[in-house]
Amino acid sequence: MASVIKKSKFGWLIGIGIFVLLFAGFLLFIEFRPDCRSNAQYVSDYREAFEANWGIELPENMRKIYGKGFKDFIGDRFRYAVFEVSDDEFFASGFSDDKNEELEAYIAIKLPEGGDFRINRKYFPDFDKEYIWRTEVKDFFTEEGVVTGRKWELSMIYFPETSELAIYQYLMSSR
Repeated sequence: MASVIKKSKFGWLIGIGIFVLLFAGFLLFIEFRPDCRSNAQYVSDYREAFEANWGIELPENMRKIYGKGFKDFIGDRFRYAVFEVSDDEFFASGFSDDKNEELEAYIAIKLPEGGDFRINRKYFPDFDKEYIWRTEVKDFFTEEGVVTGRKWELSMIYFPETSELAIYQYLMSSR
């Protein structure tokens, strides 16, 4: 009788252990799952979020080439995406064609495979090519409308030669 009770307790422990492992695996899958949305849905979602967060209407004829993001407990922490865009009108206002060495240096630290966000080198902006750029920073507000010490940073880099638009967004404490 005692061995039946021991086997029963051991079975419960194994069952609980399996449940914990499956639950942890499920949470990891949700956090690191591949983006299963179609290109059209991804672009549509990205455009809507971009307009809501920045008040900038992205071109409708975008095609996603690459996208990566990182979330923490407060939501999106950074996003980096590369799109193929053929709408020259979008780039007529707010973009500068002067080289921005500060932006190049900052991106070189943050994005490469060995950097903070480990973007695949294939999708890293090639600053040897001609580009135009736009950078904005805005305060981060809580739901109560209070400005925190954090800021949203946006950099958009367009390469006319390849019709590629790289968009980098980052929630930062300070820079």
